Amino acid sequence: QALIQTFLEDSEADLSVSTPDDYFDDLKAVATAYEGGAFFVAVDGTTLIGIGGLSPKGEVVRIRVSSTHRRKGVASGILEAILNAAVELKFDELFLHTAESQQAACRLYEAAGFEESARGELFGNRVIAYKKRLR
Repeated sequence: QALIQTFLEDSEADLSVSTPDDYFDDLKAVATAYEGGAFFVAVDGTTLIGIGGLSPKGEVVRIRVSSTHRRKGVASGILEAILNAAVELKFDELFLHTAESQQAACRLYEAAGFEESARGELFGNRVIAYKKRLR
């Protein structure tokens, strides 16, 4: 748990988004929270450098990369694994949201074929919702 907490602090430090205290509770019981979906980790040797999940409802969540490993294809690899898992699990559509300020994330999702479906506010952050049809 300490490893995850340290990773989250590093990966979130420069994102300037606010979240409620219980926002990462799913990471305390990954096997249960992602049953019917999938969860992926990226490591460099023994160092955790990225995470990402597919909720059982078809939501792409938790794509985070350590600050020292950004812009190296880690997030793209995690997203590709999520998309492959979604096809294997026979999801028809995926959805996600990200903060408007996270332009690199927006470009990643759009490059992967996600289309903007709405804009709004979540936890005091301006967010963009995306969807992607798989079949």
